[in-house]
Amino acid sequence: MSGKNEVVQCDDGCSISVVIPSYNYGRYLPDAVRSVVEQVGRWDLTVIDDGSTDNTNEVVKVLANEYPGKFNYIYQENKGLAATRNGAASLAKGDYLLFLDADDWLCEGALEKISCFLVLNNRPAMLVCDYYSADAITFRLRKNKGLPSSFDKRLDAYLFKKSISLASGATIIRRDVFDQFDFPNNLFSSEDLPFYAGVLVHYMDVTMFHEPVVNIRKHAGRMRRDIERMEKTAPLLTDEMLKRLPSYYEKWRRRLDARHFLSMSRLSFLAGNNQAGKKYYWRALKAHPLALFQFSYLKKLLSSIF
Repeated sequence: MSGKNEVVQCDDGCSISVVIPSYNYGRYLPDAVRSVVEQVGRWDLTVIDDGSTDNTNEVVKVLANEYPGKFNYIYQENKGLAATRNGAASLAKGDYLLFLDADDWLCEGALEKISCFLVLNNRPAMLVCDYYSADAITFRLRKNKGLPSSFDKRLDAYLFKKSISLASGATIIRRDVFDQFDFPNNLFSSEDLPFYAGVLVHYMDVTMFHEPVVNIRKHAGRMRRDIERMEKTAPLLTDEMLKRLPSYYEKWRRRLDARHFLSMSRLSFLAGNNQAGKKYYWRALKAHPLALFQFSYLKKLLSSIF
């Protein structure tokens, strides 16, 4: 279901609860907060400090003086990203939730456009939007292709073909979805994958909005580039994925294992650790020989050899 992509003025759009979890990202937080409080429409904002040890508390005080009454602030002992998101979902008042990473920022006018679009498209379970991938020099538009009509093809497009990209900040979730699904608290990274996979194969009313709504900042410190965290997650990820999928998908277990090792291989090569990249690539092949036909990963392997 791709949705009607025109955006119209509406007086009664959906309300959106924006949640910004932050752990030691005080230096980026002002951009994230300002990008929300300067939006129009029906929204509320909560910043959750997940036990930061940097200057996050001082940054929030400055922002609270600059934007009095515009957002809520919660401090908690460190729980991790998944537990923080789950807790926020249980407290949210909006019709929908948008989890904005503390190092990213929304595009101008994004919330009003999203809110009206949700009403126009019958309030779907999840809205998948385009986004910008930004580093210090360039902005790259990441556009999703159309959403397949079958659950199998959706999951394949998301996990293997990568023609669907569900990024935090660009994926808006109806609040009642959390009555059935949550983010797995025991994962150290990749907690998005089991959650989004579950929604894609249980809700037919997932819709795409082909317009960028968020800027996702790429930098060396971003948690999902932490190979050590991914290595701890590797033995757990496939099980957490399959818990949220119908039993039919148990036959995909080896493919799912291979997919995770390929991701670890790619990140290792990007980090300049060719030895680890090769190790994880061969583990992917051992898990499932079809990994050989993921040519973008094979290209990285060959370039590391030659």
